[in-house]
Amino acid sequence: MQRSQSAKEGQQRLDSKISVVSESAGLISDANQLEVIYRRISRRVLLLFVIAVILNHIDRTNLAYAAITFNRDLGFGPQTYGLGSALFFVTFCIFQVPCNLMMVRVGIRRWLALLLVGWGCVASCFALVHNAASFFALRLLLGVFESGALPAMWWHLSQFLPQERLTKPYMWMTVGVLLAQILGGPLAAAFLSMDGVGGLKGWQWLFVLEGFPSVLMGVVVFFALPNSYKVAPWLSEHDKLLLEADMAAHIKNSPPREHIPRNPFKLLRMVFSNPMLIYLCFVGIMQACASHTFILWLPTIIEALINGRALGKTPAAKGAAAAHAVSAASHNKLRSVILPVLLAAVPYTVGAITAWLVAASSQKRKEVYYHAAGSMFGAGVFFLLFPVLTKVSMAGGFVCLVMVAAGGSAAVPPKTALVAHACRGPSQVVGMPLYNSISVIGGFVGPFVTGSIVQSSGTGFTIVAYVLGAMVFICGVLTITLKFLEKFMKPPVGSADANDDFWEDVPGQQALPVTRDPSGVSPGGSGVTGDTGVTSGYANKSVDGPADVRARVAGLGKE
Repeated sequence: MQRSQSAKEGQQRLDSKISVVSESAGLISDANQLEVIYRRISRRVLLLFVIAVILNHIDRTNLAYAAITFNRDLGFGPQTYGLGSALFFVTFCIFQVPCNLMMVRVGIRRWLALLLVGWGCVASCFALVHNAASFFALRLLLGVFESGALPAMWWHLSQFLPQERLTKPYMWMTVGVLLAQILGGPLAAAFLSMDGVGGLKGWQWLFVLEGFPSVLMGVVVFFALPNSYKVAPWLSEHDKLLLEADMAAHIKNSPPREHIPRNPFKLLRMVFSNPMLIYLCFVGIMQACASHTFILWLPTIIEALINGRALGKTPAAKGAAAAHAVSAASHNKLRSVILPVLLAAVPYTVGAITAWLVAASSQKRKEVYYHAAGSMFGAGVFFLLFPVLTKVSMAGGFVCLVMVAAGGSAAVPPKTALVAHACRGPSQVVGMPLYNSISVIGGFVGPFVTGSIVQSSGTGFTIVAYVLGAMVFICGVLTITLKFLEKFMKPPVGSADANDDFWEDVPGQQALPVTRDPSGVSPGGSGVTGDTGVTSGYANKSVDGPADVRARVAGLGKE
């Protein structure tokens, strides 16, 4: 009898071990399958977004490459060009939040397709510019269509990927921006060399041929992009449940991300009560002032660097020979147009590499503050060194420009992940575009003020380099400071956004099942994230936890 009892206990222990091993094997299998799913998302969603980002920035910044001949043919001075460049950011700032709210209503598939077609047509119409008024009007209109694209893509990625997996996708979108600059230089050089073909100027060919691909991409997005992983035809029901479980496992103190507020004013109030986001907006304004100035003026700076005018007019000490050399260079198409455009691709190529390395390191170490701040420090220092090293040699000045691009580009992925962290939850749908809208105020100020300084000061880009370098360095200091201030900046959880009538589903998505308990604790759980359920941190709201969804996955497999 005693022997039988011990044999029974031994069998129970064996069954328990087998159960643990079986469950572990199941978890490993699920983890492997999740990696397959995320790779599929990268191919089907992220790839579309990277291509859209490339086209977005080519159409936004091709003006920088056209500027050398565009300004000369139309008689625009630095101040007119600077103002026209900056006006883009006026409508870009105003329309970002309304565009994202509209995107939520109609679905990203139709909305992003419309934006692509719209900005492609407007970009091509720049070939028709004949005076300052038409130049200003088209820049304003381009800002309207491009304003909603990037925030919509940021938000949509957060519907497919948990927070911990967003840094690398944000990095790839940053690399998309840099690829636009890398490809933009050689493409611009080729199109500008078509000057006179068909009776059109080279810059007219540039605008027409670079705007048309965005229209075609809009058609592709309309047919290929799903509104949600829950309606993605390339994911099985099993895949969708695994993805839902992984998303649920990462939800801590946020409501389900498939839900958004119905009342935009309550949502805006929630966003503006987030001190961490407001702090980052202030940092973003200064950073955007430097980055957009750099992008829109880089080919012009390189052209001035080649011809000895980067720090102002050619010194009188160099005499008539120097003046003659500058004059000859201005009439040499290769030296004054094609070479600066081609060389502009070098800083962005280095920037793409550093952005990838820093983003990979940031995600591996799960750290964003030091990665973002360190990159900003590097960019700021080389901005400040630009006038000094340019006096030594043209090569020294060009190396500074390359290092500024390297540091500035590397800062973007961890900084974007930090912004997403600051406005996680339902406010993300407006928080991220609002951050972008506020920060691009710097995108208006920087290029416009640069044009005015260059035209009036006679010191070339000397003052501009010192001011922008100081601003980027201060951005690094503020980012490091935020690491220690964050614990004092967290907005209160709950309040107005816990109301039932405050939520509704995103088009094309189905809400996670919600269970209620008067105590506000998940059924069978303690109210903290775990296998018993995931609470949202909002009063009387909870969502299925990983164990709940795994049970549904197991049930699906038995059917």
